[in-house]
Amino acid sequence: RVEVWLRDAGGETIHRSPGWPGNLNDADLPWDPARPDRDARPVEFRTIERGDRSWRIGTVAEDGVRVDVALDLAPHRAAIDHVHRILAGAIALALTVAAAGGWWMAGRAIRPIADVTRLAESLGADDLARRIPETATDREFARLIEVLNGMFARLERSFEQAARFSADASHELRTPLTIMQGEVEAALSRVEPGGDAERALTIQLEEIHRLKALVDRLLLLARADR
Repeated sequence: RVEVWLRDAGGETIHRSPGWPGNLNDADLPWDPARPDRDARPVEFRTIERGDRSWRIGTVAEDGVRVDVALDLAPHRAAIDHVHRILAGAIALALTVAAAGGWWMAGRAIRPIADVTRLAESLGADDLARRIPETATDREFARLIEVLNGMFARLERSFEQAARFSADASHELRTPLTIMQGEVEAALSRVEPGGDAERALTIQLEEIHRLKALVDRLLLLARADR
């Protein structure tokens, strides 16, 4: 709402328009609105406070006539406050969406790492033939998967070599130990009972039995690993 007050030089009101421009005609103005230089007149602006109301007033004076135009700022401030609330809500919504998007992108980025970690933890000596699927698009992560698969391949070969060595060593040792056992037993049957030779051969025979038991256990472990 805009109200126009026309006052004389002494401050006396000579006209008041309750509405602008509906109830104020061009003839009511102290100057000709058709003049091209009417906007060039100096206008003084000020803001006054009356209780909880604020008014923006423009003043122009000419030929002893002073015109004050007052504009109630309450609707404009209410509109500005409304815009501020909308902006605050929009910013809060944008931050929420950004946080949710960042959380989703971070989870998507680290999901392959979690999959690799679970697979690496589940690997054992009996399933070293498993490999990590090379589905990563990132070069560094694809390189990491390649290195891990290479390490698993080397571990698999090492375990296979160790298992083959245990089996081969057990088989190779059984034959000479059996021959040694037969020779010692035959020698014991020919020596004089109670002599030093019998005691030495008996000790050797006991050690041969211990070696054969150890070889049998190695062969059993090799078969169990396979």
